[in-house]
Amino acid sequence: MVGNAHPTGRSKHRPRLSVARNAKAQKGTAMSEYRRWYVPGGSYFLTPVAYQRRPLFGAEVNIQRFRTALAKVRDELPFEIAAAVVLPDHAHFIWTMPPGDSKYSTRVGR
Repeated sequence: MVGNAHPTGRSKHRPRLSVARNAKAQKGTAMSEYRRWYVPGGSYFLTPVAYQRRPLFGAEVNIQRFRTALAKVRDELPFEIAAAVVLPDHAHFIWTMPPGDSKYSTRVGR
């Protein structure tokens, strides 16, 4: 957020903050709560994980399906993929949102 630096050390724009709760936390299972920061034009580190950590991405056909899905989302809601690593049961990404847009969770949901 170098471009948004404020003389007092604060950001000129306050990031939107939401508290994420998942189904297990709502059912009473002890899980920590975490907060998601939404910074317009920001870069985010994401780790999507396959259901039950199944090695879905060990098969080339599934990697191609994943790429096709990402391309469709990028066509509908643009973002830059600055870095990506795909492993058999999960992937790591650094996504950068367009200026004025912070809706990475919408893109992940798609």
